[in-house]
Amino acid sequence: MDTVLHGGRSTAGSFMWSVTWTDVWSGCTLNDAIWNSSFAGMKKAFDYFMDNTPFEIVSINVDNGREFFNRMALGYWRKEKGVKVTHRNRT
Repeated sequence: MDTVLHGGRSTAGSFMWSVTWTDVWSGCTLNDAIWNSSFAGMKKAFDYFMDNTPFEIVSINVDNGREFFNRMALGYWRKEKGVKVTHRNRT
């Protein structure tokens, strides 16, 4: 899973973000657009991906962005959904 900011050269203010979810084994890819990368926006994308992926999700791998590594996002995945979150430097 990864995000892309669509705010031009500045990160000040709120912007649209693209969130991409790709399964490395099947190639299944889903995309969503959210307004800023707050947990509310990210949860919208997370819920969309969980509801529309045609198989069970047991683990996700993300970059080290604050939109993935915060108390609410990790709680969503680990406690609410039972999904392991991995990163080469964080687990």
